[in-house]
Amino acid sequence: MIKYWGIERGIQISIECVIDIANIIISALGTEKPDTYKESILALSKVGVLPQTFAKDVSSMVSFRNILVHDYMKVEERIIVDILKNHLDDFVKYIDYINKWIDENY
Repeated sequence: MIKYWGIERGIQISIECVIDIANIIISALGTEKPDTYKESILALSKVGVLPQTFAKDVSSMVSFRNILVHDYMKVEERIIVDILKNHLDDFVKYIDYINKWIDENY
């Protein structure tokens, strides 16, 4: 049980890092602050940091984070396993896009 909880929290913290990075970039650019975390991620596609399709896919992480943080419901183990098997690469891709944008703009 503790291992499972640790995996959930690791995913939660990773998603929060994605959100924090998005908000830092938005703030640095001086653009209007979005009302929601999901909109923060989507805003990165509007300023050319992320491709639109990728931003849309990654923004869905926010809903999952809200479930984890607010304990709306018990998260099914199959969802956690799917993330571990199929979506951890999204975090790497996100950082790659961020690094590329920083290299091109700063």
